[in-house]
Amino acid sequence: MIFKTHKRLAKTFVRTMLNYDLLMEAPLPPGPKIIVVNHPTTSDPFLLPLLFNDPVYILVTEVAFEVPVLGKLMTKAGHISVPRARGTGGQVIQAAVDRLKAGHTVAVFPEGVISPQIGQFSPPRSGAARIALQSGAPVIPVGIHLDPDGCVENTITTDSYSGLARWVRRGSYYLTVGKALEFNGNPEDHEYVRQVSRRIMDAVELQTNRSEIRMATTHISWQPLLRRIFGQGTA
Repeated sequence: MIFKTHKRLAKTFVRTMLNYDLLMEAPLPPGPKIIVVNHPTTSDPFLLPLLFNDPVYILVTEVAFEVPVLGKLMTKAGHISVPRARGTGGQVIQAAVDRLKAGHTVAVFPEGVISPQIGQFSPPRSGAARIALQSGAPVIPVGIHLDPDGCVENTITTDSYSGLARWVRRGSYYLTVGKALEFNGNPEDHEYVRQVSRRIMDAVELQTNRSEIRMATTHISWQPLLRRIFGQGTA
């Protein structure tokens, strides 16, 4: 029930505020899967469920669960809190693997933090690779690109944290969903985990670049068009 409510809210926001464009390079495979996606804005976890018909469980920093309203929504939706404290990664990985074994889909932001700038990436962390290797579930790379002018930045302050937030308010928001990747191997082999992490992030960056190219070649400048239609000057 909460997933359907969340999705309705996201659809309403997209229809009224965004030029939302989604390209699927291949159908999503049936069964449990791991969605890996870049993280240009704080709004991404709110919009990601639009890709799915069934609930998806997103790994989200614990800070977000402290934000009024948003935190309660994510708790009720069953998303997985990622503590900032060291030494808790194993519990988070296991929680994600358990969801996959139960037949559900999980989503991971491999960067672990908001991207430094739109179109840029932070180095990948190991969580997505470890989840993939422990579960054997297919990995689906997703790349987001959007209009920087449609975002606003502010500071999120909670009882335990203060840091940057970047919210999408309007403009273009493009996603490209790539083909499934399969990974096998020892999740305790740290060097191999680093290699898989890099391969996952490379795939995400590729899809992000494709979103950026598609947006650049299909983007419509609505404001000048409206001025021409209503005779309020020229573009």
